[in-house]
Amino acid sequence: MAIVTALVKYLLNAAIILSIVDLISFFFIQQAWHKRAYSLYQILNYIVSILITLVVLLTSIVLTNNHYARIEYEVKAQLSKKSEDIAAKIDLYLNDYRRGIVLTAKAIEQGVAKEVALDHLMTLYPSFLTSIVTDENAIARVFNPLSLQESLKGNSLSVADRDYYIKGKESPNGYISDIFRGRGFGNVPIVGVSAPVYIDERFQGVVEGSLTLGSFEQFRPSIFDNQGELVVLDAKKQVVFSTLTSHYKVLAQLSAEEFSQLEGNDQAIMTTTIDGEQYYVKVYLSQQQGWYVASLLQRKYANLVAASAWGQSLLLIVLVILLPSQLIVANFIAALTNGLIAKAHLYLV
Repeated sequence: MAIVTALVKYLLNAAIILSIVDLISFFFIQQAWHKRAYSLYQILNYIVSILITLVVLLTSIVLTNNHYARIEYEVKAQLSKKSEDIAAKIDLYLNDYRRGIVLTAKAIEQGVAKEVALDHLMTLYPSFLTSIVTDENAIARVFNPLSLQESLKGNSLSVADRDYYIKGKESPNGYISDIFRGRGFGNVPIVGVSAPVYIDERFQGVVEGSLTLGSFEQFRPSIFDNQGELVVLDAKKQVVFSTLTSHYKVLAQLSAEEFSQLEGNDQAIMTTTIDGEQYYVKVYLSQQQGWYVASLLQRKYANLVAASAWGQSLLLIVLVILLPSQLIVANFIAALTNGLIAKAHLYLV
């Protein structure tokens, strides 16, 4: 589509240049007058036709370029707004699951059986893949589902190396980790959400839920009735969720250069292509979790809207050039000129 748009611009520019050259040659090159044995009517009709064509061409190009600039501005504004809104929704989503973990820890502190508390948690928060309760020595003791314990056979049940334990036991309001690969139950990428359990002011362990983020698909943006793309990174710039899985794989950590490419240039266009396509992009940092949200839209969609404007301009050009109003104007000017010449002739005679 970009090639078609460029070709149309080239043809219009060529038509303008040829019209100007032809008009200049008609007035300033004497041979042009001698080679064209035109009547006054034909000369005036020819000149008026070229002038009208030039005006229409120039006006169409200016209006279409302004229209394309407005389209780009609207795309960037919508992408920026989408990224900000999605970041806020992700913060709310994660905080909802964090509160669920905190309430579960509080329930255990109040004497609710750990198995019952985890069952209730998994029912209310279906995006948790698994959940556990550890003891004060970071050993997982209670599992939901029970098959998780089976999948961990032969592996250490200690979670002492996990951030959700290390930082979670110091976070009474709950802790949300960055993404990591889980142990057992498929070893899928997860985010650990945890909260400490204190009984009689003594630390008894943590409650942890392993959150999968496939549900982030619901936040995928839509612009100009076209589906955009979504890439979410955690605070370490690891890919948490991506609809561009061939280029941004979950768990991959972006380098400084890769992150700079994702942010795009001053025109909000990515400096590298993805599968041969250019993208508009806007990146927003979430206020609470500190995750990065990138909303993207293929540039070809903006070109399609611009191409439709070019098509309308071409139709307008053809209609105006072929309108009989040109003949009317030319006839009027020719008649007026002939009348003046006749009067001048009578006066001189």
